[in-house]
Amino acid sequence: MKNIIIFCIVCFSAMVINQIAYSQQNTNQNTEMLVKSNVSTPLDNNTETRKILEVAEKQIHNFIDDIPENLMIRFGFNNKEEFKKITFGNPINIYVLENNNIKSTPEWFIPIIINNEYRTFLTIIEKNGIYQAVGFGSRILAKNISETKTNSTYGLLRIYKLNLDFIINEITENQFKFLSILKSDNKKYDLVDIINLTKNN
Repeated sequence: MKNIIIFCIVCFSAMVINQIAYSQQNTNQNTEMLVKSNVSTPLDNNTETRKILEVAEKQIHNFIDDIPENLMIRFGFNNKEEFKKITFGNPINIYVLENNNIKSTPEWFIPIIINNEYRTFLTIIEKNGIYQAVGFGSRILAKNISETKTNSTYGLLRIYKLNLDFIINEITENQFKFLSILKSDNKKYDLVDIINLTKNN
């Protein structure tokens, strides 16, 4: 019971740090239009990808080592032996809708992969050139994204006020389609659709 309480406190603290760090970002300075000629995502930027994955490898154990055995399944693992099998997928940059534009944020989801299966995410943010892991979890979201993403996936659009997430796929240069991670929604949205969706809800 003591281990469970300590672990819950650690997870809650990480979530609070994540919210504070994210809210302190200056939107004008730290976000860019989702236009390929103006912004590189981690999938295109090998240096940034390497930095993010190095942080993931160094800091993942801060989040998983103290998971109690009876909570393993909840966090995407069958047992602690699976920790030795962890590999990391390509960082998924998080985007938001702001003033009818899709803008990148200094936040990434790092897929934690075991046996070629997305198990959960490690959340990493960048502030003042420093990358730090600030969150861990989202087992169901990781599974849904792994089933929706394609080779042309550019990032993840999060519509917080509607609690909706969309995979961003690049169709042609500077043209994108948005795929809901909900299995019940097979529609391919364009930016106008996304804007209208937020206005109508």
